[in-house]
Amino acid sequence: MRLGIVTNRYPVGPNDTASPFVKDFVSALRERKTSVSIFTPAYLIDKIDDDPEVFRFPWAGSAVPIGSLDFRSPVNWYKLANFLYCGRKAAVPFAINYDVDYLLALWALPSGYFARYISQRMGIPYSVWCLGSDIYRWADKPVFGLLTRQVLYGADHLFGDGFDLCQKVEMLTGRECPFLPSARRRDQRTILPKAEFNRFFYLGRLEREKGIEDLLIAFSYVAKRRSAVLEIAGGGSLAKQLPKRIEELKIDDSTRFLGRISEKEAATHLRRASCVIIPSHSDSIPLVLTEAVCCGTPVIATDVGDLGYLVRKFNLGKVVPPRDPKVLAQAMFEFIEEKRNFDPAASGLLELLDVNRAADDFLKRIGRQRSSRELRAPLKSLIG
Repeated sequence: MRLGIVTNRYPVGPNDTASPFVKDFVSALRERKTSVSIFTPAYLIDKIDDDPEVFRFPWAGSAVPIGSLDFRSPVNWYKLANFLYCGRKAAVPFAINYDVDYLLALWALPSGYFARYISQRMGIPYSVWCLGSDIYRWADKPVFGLLTRQVLYGADHLFGDGFDLCQKVEMLTGRECPFLPSARRRDQRTILPKAEFNRFFYLGRLEREKGIEDLLIAFSYVAKRRSAVLEIAGGGSLAKQLPKRIEELKIDDSTRFLGRISEKEAATHLRRASCVIIPSHSDSIPLVLTEAVCCGTPVIATDVGDLGYLVRKFNLGKVVPPRDPKVLAQAMFEFIEEKRNFDPAASGLLELLDVNRAADDFLKRIGRQRSSRELRAPLKSLIG
């Protein structure tokens, strides 16, 4: 099988933190003797790939990731239209040049839009791996929701990287959607004992739906009454506004904005932190949860998607309601006062969220269908 993976983001190198689980998943598939090529948009921050199996198509808005565009601006609607046009234009040549005979779209939108287009034009079957924002954020929007449903209905198989997410996809489509974790490779990381309980860390996209504003307000309450430190790492549409907001809340003495950091730097901060804050308004199972667990660092997370369920089940830390800075602040106060040692690394969660398991489950499921029917004719015969 020659698999084509269609994805919104694909890391350039080991220190690129843009959807790093995708590269680990590709590596796991290749270890299982599956040929994999990648179709993904180009961004100005990207460097030239060493991997010849990665194709990055150019588009007009490549200075900002497609998922970070603010559609309240008319200019960004043009960028979206250009993105879809350029992706469609490049999609079929990608499938031909890389001799793809099966497609996996990561995110129903926009990746599934391109996979469905290739499938309609060339008869190549595709599956969709739903990863949270495509369903939680876009599925109920008038235009985007229609596109999402069309993509899901046309797919051979549907997968979701969260249990709650899988249920929502099944309700939306009336089709089975098994769990497929978006997981990282686990390395042997040194777990540092927690000698202090007042160092908080946020790692993730700086977008409104990630709850970063809630965290800043909550920490402003904490910093007035306790000695504490907040470190924030990541990039996104709110990155330029963040320093000003930190200054407005008068927490600049105790808050450090790190911007985008490398994978190695992220691991260092995760180990050093007393607690990782995940204040999302909507989410499935964010990668930062498993990263924190790998480093033995507890979390305070909002009760959205599978976050609350997993934090409670595996005793990973505290759970708070979303969009409530005061309750989040109270949980941070309690964490400082209790000085309680959690042991997330021994929780069993990492066995559930395993990239090798994800690769095996995916190949097994699509393999059953491929062996039960004749696949399309070779590409060259289809194009004359």
